Amino acid sequence: MKKKVKIALQTVMILQGVLWIVFGMAGLTKADIGMTAALFVILMLANGILFIVLALVVEKDMLILKIFTAIFIFVNLILTITDQVGLFDYCVLILNIMSISGCLYLYLSAEKQ
Repeated sequence: MKKKVKIALQTVMILQGVLWIVFGMAGLTKADIGMTAALFVILMLANGILFIVLALVVEKDMLILKIFTAIFIFVNLILTITDQVGLFDYCVLILNIMSISGCLYLYLSAEKQ
């Protein structure tokens, strides 16, 4: 069961990372990208890359990585619900809830062992 949750968590985090990278790249295609928009694009790309990197290191048994991953996902969750809400935000919200649930399950079940 734990292995299945870990694989599901990695899949959801990689999916979310790819989504952020795709939307970041889409932001680059705008002709009149200003400084603020460029900053948002960089943040979206960095967010996507970090989601993928953290998904790949979920298997590591390092407390600092577990804490950082949980905080990172939680911050993404908070930012999603405090921003303007559209279709993409609802999709990201669902992915964030799935990710934080998987993190909590994995990390809390590891503490019991």
